[in-house]
Amino acid sequence: MPNEDHIDFIHAFNKTILNESQIKELEGYEKQYANKSDQFILREIYRIKPTVSANVINQHIKNLDHLYQMEGFVNQEQKKRIMAVKKILSRPSQRAQSNVEGQFFVGSALLLWFLVLAAIWRRPYYY
Repeated sequence: MPNEDHIDFIHAFNKTILNESQIKELEGYEKQYANKSDQFILREIYRIKPTVSANVINQHIKNLDHLYQMEGFVNQEQKKRIMAVKKILSRPSQRAQSNVEGQFFVGSALLLWFLVLAAIWRRPYYY
């Protein structure tokens, strides 16, 4: 079960970088994906990835690399999850990219951000 302090940090972090409508969109995603399995979340990352620009995906990969190296912030289980998400993001997409979004926190790019965080730090109600 995730550490409540880490979850609080993630929510506080999101509130510092996202506007009110983006926060509401994330809250909608929390409800939509609340009862989904880990495997479903990982499949959704793979499904959504082609709708997001390569630049944004590369930013996610770099951020995951930084998170992985943060001593005391991530435990071994979260490091395994980071590597699984990074592997999905790094894998070439099977389908062509269409309607690719280049902004980090808009539309499907925001959904991808949510799914990446959900895949690593699952909230208690996901279990």
